[in-house]
Amino acid sequence: MDIFKDRIDEVYEANIKPMLRQIVEMKQKGLEDRHIAKALGITVKEFSGALNRYKDFAMVYNDATLLLISKLTNVVVARALGEDGRVDKDGNLIPADEKLAFEVLKKIDPRFKERSEKQITFTIETVIKEIERERKKALEEEDDYIEVEIDE
Repeated sequence: MDIFKDRIDEVYEANIKPMLRQIVEMKQKGLEDRHIAKALGITVKEFSGALNRYKDFAMVYNDATLLLISKLTNVVVARALGEDGRVDKDGNLIPADEKLAFEVLKKIDPRFKERSEKQITFTIETVIKEIERERKKALEEEDDYIEVEIDE
């Protein structure tokens, strides 16, 4: 009798569970799921299936992802503020990157988010056609109300 319900259970027990620490380290280094799955000798579908099925695995994996995001955010913010210690060829500190700072602000502060504006474009021909159509419609309605006089 098989102790595993299906392939996902088998993969989790044999390839993922014993390697949880290494999986976390790989994710914290920024490896993509496909590379982690390949390192484990499983398919991306099996890896994703295990993430969806095993909540403890998903929690550990998501924590590793959040840690990676936090580290990357720190790097970007330090570069945006000019506090990353980078120097030019003369040894002078490179100043803050205002473009990067603005992009970061657009992501984290609603006051800097780009607002989408609806833009309407039309041509003069379109306007003339619309006026003619409305005029014709008005004339037809006017014709409907003309009273007919009958001579007796």
